[in-house]
Amino acid sequence: MERRVQLLSGDEHSASRRFLVSSAVWFCVGTLWGMAGAIHLFAPDTFRNIAWLEFGRVRPAHTNLMLFGFASMALLGGGLYVVPVMLRTRLYAERLANAGMWLWNAA
Repeated sequence: MERRVQLLSGDEHSASRRFLVSSAVWFCVGTLWGMAGAIHLFAPDTFRNIAWLEFGRVRPAHTNLMLFGFASMALLGGGLYVVPVMLRTRLYAERLANAGMWLWNAA
């Protein structure tokens, strides 16, 4: 049986799974930005002529990626999984939660 992936799936726990996977991706991206900031602190001349890799731009980007990309997505994904499991019910609007995940990533 072939299964198609839908952007706005109604499958149980699909929104929480997508939030958690997206949070893992943002964690990797944020960690790379953090590493670029650490390299700049250790060897300031490494990114001398690259304006978008200056520490003043890398540090806020790293902070925002970790806060809005990783932490908030992980908490929302965990909440979307734990609450229905604890209440022994399905999420009321799984498709709406999936739409929220895509909108949060786009923002």
